[in-house]
Amino acid sequence: MTNNENILANYRIDTKNEINELEKIVRKSFLKCNDLTVPLEKNNIILLFYHEIMHYFSTIIARKHILLNRQKKNFFLKKNEFLFIDDTIRFGWRKNKYLYSDSEINSKLNLKKKSINYLFKLLKFFSPRSRLIYLGDVSINNRLIIYKSILSGFLIQYVKFKKLHLEKRDLQIEILFSLIDELYKKFSLSIDFEQLKKDIHKSIEDIVSMSDDRFEKYNNNEIIIIGSPGKLKNRVLAMNGYAKHSKVIGVLHGEECGAVSSSSWQYDDRSLSQILIGYGKYGDFSFNPDPKMQSLDGRRQKYIQSNSDSIKKIYSSNDINDLNLNKRNKGLYISWKMNNTSVINADDVLDLVEYYNWQKYLLNQYSNIEIKVHPKQENYFKYDCKIIEKNLEECIKNYDYFVIDYISSTAFALIAATNKPIIYYNIGLSKFTMLGGKLIKERVISCDVNIHKNYEGFCLFNKNEDVKNNNYTKHFSLADNNKTRINALFDIL
Repeated sequence: MTNNENILANYRIDTKNEINELEKIVRKSFLKCNDLTVPLEKNNIILLFYHEIMHYFSTIIARKHILLNRQKKNFFLKKNEFLFIDDTIRFGWRKNKYLYSDSEINSKLNLKKKSINYLFKLLKFFSPRSRLIYLGDVSINNRLIIYKSILSGFLIQYVKFKKLHLEKRDLQIEILFSLIDELYKKFSLSIDFEQLKKDIHKSIEDIVSMSDDRFEKYNNNEIIIIGSPGKLKNRVLAMNGYAKHSKVIGVLHGEECGAVSSSSWQYDDRSLSQILIGYGKYGDFSFNPDPKMQSLDGRRQKYIQSNSDSIKKIYSSNDINDLNLNKRNKGLYISWKMNNTSVINADDVLDLVEYYNWQKYLLNQYSNIEIKVHPKQENYFKYDCKIIEKNLEECIKNYDYFVIDYISSTAFALIAATNKPIIYYNIGLSKFTMLGGKLIKERVISCDVNIHKNYEGFCLFNKNEDVKNNNYTKHFSLADNNKTRINALFDIL
């Protein structure tokens, strides 16, 4: 299953093309910094800010094309012109909050973490040869990590934010600002360029060490465990670990791995650890060779499969119930996030006004259906059906079938693990690996819908004609060795 550009409006195609071009340009600067710091791995200012560069420029590019399209079609009265686009985009900021403020990156450890650190420091005194594990912001149950560490003879230390040591710092900073100049000129963006440069200087000042002394915190006998490198603390912790040749282990978030082909996976989780604890077997590039499942620098990452704990509780078999809406079956439509337009991946671009109109159209076609809004959604909208706000895992059992239009999500992995039918309307969001597209098609009842042309292609499904199966969950969420995430982690320590 792949995205079909025949169902995309021109503004979405133009946005995708520009973001793809943006990524190519950023990648070139990344490689320049890489060449500059050989043989030191990952000590790269472009890698440090890759996530933020892509978010800042992709969002502005997307908003530019959305507004041009609105103006061309005369969609709105003037007061509604900036609907879903009314917040200011700044480098290093989200929702008018500075990401790298003292309260964010220099926050003190809470009492519980301080106590754990103190306990393990005492143990280190009595067992000086024990190896240390430094914990970043990790999604695996921390209690289990501590328990297993004690049993296995490791000592835990929670880490506070430490500034990043950069080799050839001034030359790398020069490459970064040359890149920013190039992007500003290339995409002709209406931005406050002076403010952008000030924000980048401020970010560098708060994150990068201005001392030429080498960073001595970690060594090659120590282990660093991080969660998503989308979070700055994890990113810096990993890069400092690489600088001292420590073993850096990443722990994937979400509930699937290998179905979605996403640029953000590549420059975050795939590029900032030597070992990645994922989910099913096919998160491994060796079995599922999608370009976005490789590190930016081409270095092979060791992938370790494990079970998603949440999926394991839900999954029963590969057999899927038939859809039969002639009965009084109850459905749940699961919404994509509806906040101000914010973009990282080129394939996730859509004017949210059009999306909202599509939602109302879709919900009117089905009786006895409710809507599950995204947990991070801030704006609430009027629908004619019941709005569900509680956790999806808590309410899955209450429904006979699901409707979805966005698959690159934890929500899809969760509902795919059930034996209930899923109706998928492909409106051109997300991009899948070749294997992911194939197994998604086997799992769902689907059609392509052009929401820009009177919902052309829409089908109202009452039953499924083809028998459906769930090889998706076994491939992307469950390990064929049935290992839990915590056991998979400690097996490689």
